[in-house]
Amino acid sequence: MLPFVRLRWYWAKLGLLKGKKATCYPSFEQYLDGAECVNAHVVRDGNIITGMGPGAAMEFALTIVDLLVGKRKK
Repeated sequence: MLPFVRLRWYWAKLGLLKGKKATCYPSFEQYLDGAECVNAHVVRDGNIITGMGPGAAMEFALTIVDLLVGKRKK
């Protein structure tokens, strides 16, 4: 997950997370400048998806699938 943590930091430095909801590994909130930190495993705000850490990998993957193809209707 290290690359993902660094990407969030980079996105924040570029201002891409400004005013967006985001989550990260506990104690890394200080690096998400301008983001509204949310205590959730996965947070989607528009086309930006952030995950809390390795424990959120499955939920993160399913959120990406939902974004790309939508939820299956019954």
